[in-house]
Amino acid sequence: MYIITMESKSLNKIARDLIRIGLKRECKSFANKIARFINAKRKTKDPHEFYLDLYEKVISFNKHIASRYDYVSNSLLDITLWGLFNHGILTTKDIVNYDIKVQKSLLKELKQNGKLELSP
Repeated sequence: MYIITMESKSLNKIARDLIRIGLKRECKSFANKIARFINAKRKTKDPHEFYLDLYEKVISFNKHIASRYDYVSNSLLDITLWGLFNHGILTTKDIVNYDIKVQKSLLKELKQNGKLELSP
């Protein structure tokens, strides 16, 4: 399922920049969830149970990040980028700083999939 055909080095660079933004957002969100978990559970659970629960959360997040971001080659940039938009990690606001031609190209390709509705 190819959504965006990355035809040039400049589009590849833009895609990689957007993917980097997505990774940072996912890591920030996870760090916030872990902080809330630690504050809520640290004193109420047995220390060993607390550690095991925390470990499972970290392992689960690591698997998710590895499956989404590891080994993303140029041929997978489009699928990765589509997933980030489709899951709401990236929005149209993330592409406003790029050339209008690039914006239109990305939006056109993402909308053509039919499963993705982007809010302005």
